[in-house]
Amino acid sequence: MKAKHYRNISVVLIAIMALFWTASAVVADDRMPESAAESRGNLDTDRIATEKVRLTIQAKEHDKIRTQNWDFAITDRTEFVTKKGLVVSFNDLKVPCRAVIHYEPSTTARGGRTAWRVSIQKVLKDATDAFSDPEPY
Repeated sequence: MKAKHYRNISVVLIAIMALFWTASAVVADDRMPESAAESRGNLDTDRIATEKVRLTIQAKEHDKIRTQNWDFAITDRTEFVTKKGLVVSFNDLKVPCRAVIHYEPSTTARGGRTAWRVSIQKVLKDATDAFSDPEPY
């Protein structure tokens, strides 16, 4: 074969390698931690590995919910669902309440947890939808 044919074959092989490299970068992008994926705007909450815990939500601040032991960050994608399956807004969440919180465990040393779904089991006595003041550190 002539040198021209070798050059054409090498161009095609390089194009195929670039295609595979791009495809592998897209797959790797889906495996990023939620904060990185969320900041790039391509977060798919169905693909996040979550854990769940049944707790009493004692208070809510504008960016988190507080329980006796843990705080959970709230994002614009956090879903609040009543026992009847109705979705309510964070503003309408009444606390204190018992809930099952589906959250993403922390991947950092600071221990932050992000709530993705809050299933409200029971609204407790004297519950209110008011926000609490942030706790002093």
